Amino acid sequence: MRIRVNANLSSLRARVAALAASLALGAFPVAAGATTCTWSIVPSVDGGTNGNVLYGAGASTVDDAWAVGSYTLNGAQTPLAERWDGVKWTRVAAPNAGPYDNVLAGVAVLTATNTWAVGYYYTGSRNEPLIEHWNGVKWSVYLSPTISSTYGAQLNAVAVVSPTNIYAVGWIYTSNSGTTQSLIEHWNGAAWKVVPSPNVTGSIVENLGSISVVNDDDIWVGAVYVPAGGNTGIHRNLSLHWNGKTWAIVLPLNENTSSNNINGIAAFSTGVFATGDYYDYTTADFRTLAEYYNGTKWVNQASANIGKVQTDLFGMAGVSPTEVVSVGSYFLSGVSRTFAMRWNGASVSYYTPPNIGTTANFFNGAYKIPGTTDVWAVGGTDDSSGNPDQGLIERYHC
Repeated sequence: MRIRVNANLSSLRARVAALAASLALGAFPVAAGATTCTWSIVPSVDGGTNGNVLYGAGASTVDDAWAVGSYTLNGAQTPLAERWDGVKWTRVAAPNAGPYDNVLAGVAVLTATNTWAVGYYYTGSRNEPLIEHWNGVKWSVYLSPTISSTYGAQLNAVAVVSPTNIYAVGWIYTSNSGTTQSLIEHWNGAAWKVVPSPNVTGSIVENLGSISVVNDDDIWVGAVYVPAGGNTGIHRNLSLHWNGKTWAIVLPLNENTSSNNINGIAAFSTGVFATGDYYDYTTADFRTLAEYYNGTKWVNQASANIGKVQTDLFGMAGVSPTEVVSVGSYFLSGVSRTFAMRWNGASVSYYTPPNIGTTANFFNGAYKIPGTTDVWAVGGTDDSSGNPDQGLIERYHC
């Protein structure tokens, strides 16, 4: 996400095994986008005249989807929730939990009458986790557990195992200087509770940003951390795995000693995809990062970039065990433009989806549309001064 603190057939098994073998070799070629796949803008319904930005998307059917974020109202950010009915997006009012900034960062859609969204709100002195629920009629703020930190906390992503088994992830602030530790909350059908989550020994920063569910004993979280004695601005890759009993750390690889970020994760029973970015000293810019967990270890993969300019991946949608779509942005003449990358089981392709106007455009998140191979991607635009302006929603179709 783009919130910075500074998704039984033998022939299928054979294809998956071949994919895993090629991934282990890191041999995927990179090509421009296939002409059979298209990106198209689907108008967003913004909440205000400016400050509109979308961070997360989710869907239960082809005609039931949500996109969430925030917009500016009376000088503060207020929750932005938009619903897709199969024809158009419509803004639905979502309440504030406090009088200052309120932001929805992630959403999980179970049914048309059961949807959860998470994020944070500002009390005037600290951030607190924000949890909201849609019951088919209205959004309501739900009580988040008390966080035992003087400095606050926030949630970034949420994923569903079942109506009575839901996880939300984020971080707890441990100081006013940007140090954090992991935060995982769980809904058991009656209440949200903080559950124990591991941290890298001695880490001074641990930020959980994305989550993907295979089943109730196979859940993956994409994250970053800073080792003890490190600089809070230089992150290292991190993933957490739930085996049905405990959360455990599974350390991915890093491209180099600079910042490495896992921003999106997509898990399947056959393996786990993760994408993000890393700082490349050669180009003196951020470049895309792709990794695959084959059941034994994480392996770095080929990924696409636009020339030698900064190219980032912020969100990911798992279409199938042999197809994932990642979204983000690249920079053209100093202005960010939308970017997307796809694995199709044989190669890596990249796309430059359409943009709104000439100012900055970017994607923050993506979600596969159930019953299809299509993907919703959400983000926003910045105005000429670099401030959030309009929400951006696009649909990917092959």
